[in-house]
Amino acid sequence: MTDQAREALESVRHAPSLYRRPRVAEIALAVISLGALSAGASWLIQSDPPLVWSLLAALAILAVPFSWHWAALRAPGRAPWRRIDTLLAGAALLAGTFPVYELLWSDGSSGTSAWVASAVATVMLAVFIGVRWRR
Repeated sequence: MTDQAREALESVRHAPSLYRRPRVAEIALAVISLGALSAGASWLIQSDPPLVWSLLAALAILAVPFSWHWAALRAPGRAPWRRIDTLLAGAALLAGTFPVYELLWSDGSSGTSAWVASAVATVMLAVFIGVRWRR
């Protein structure tokens, strides 16, 4: 190996890493967000609130994946976005509409449909968060 190649390898080895482990506060916030999305959305769907409260609840439900998407875009020290990150962010945002649909347009939602809708949204958000933290 030439001296120039050795120097190039050394500079690569000493380059700063783009991986930053999530802090304890981030992990706690993720657990709280996922729990609130799962249990809170299901409870709201089953309680069948009036239209005004349903609209506010729908905004709150959609705010959870939107805020995690925004936070992931702005997080310093994280690796750059890949195509899979964009796809998973879109899937998490789309899955967040499932409980909103059940909340706004379902007549007398059963407990099972409420739990399934909120579980799909929660799982997709958890996958998105996990993929962003794994790198």
